[in-house]
This record gives sequence, structure tokens and C-alpha cells, in this order.
Amino acid sequence: MRKVSPRVQLGAEFATNPFNAKESGVSLGAEFRVKQSTYACSIDGTGKIDASLETRFLPMASLTLTGQLNHPQNSQRFGE
Repeated sequence: MRKVSPRVQLGAEFATNPFNAKESGVSLGAEFRVKQSTYACSIDGTGKIDASLETRFLPMASLTLTGQLNHPQNSQRFGE
């Protein structure tokens, strides 16, 4: 991850296997921080999108919402 500003981080990853091109992959991600919340998201080369939102209410209490969309398999998951 590369810090773009005090509240924003961006990242990219490329992995390859020179002996088997099917094992290659790419992913992009971002993280945004605001006062008491953090939003993170990523997308990979297969079309899978992950996102999470974490909000801190008190120093020892927080709420996290997550979701995943997998377009090639036509599936969605929330809260896992």
C-alpha cells in the first residue's frame, strides 16, 4: 500500500508464474480513513470485489460491515 495522503492509501499487486500463465493474477485496492471510520475495497483480475466499512463508536466498541461480489460465479456475500 502506498500512502497518497494522510487519509488515503492505494495499492496494486501483480503476480505471475512464468511456467503457467493461468496462475497469474492482478489486484487493486484502496483504503480511506475518516474521523471514526475506515473504508477498504479491492478488486482482483477475476472480477471479485471485496469491501469493508469499520466504524468505531467508543474506544472499545466498533461495527464492521463487509461484503463480497464474485461476478464470474454470480455470488454475493455480506457480513462474513
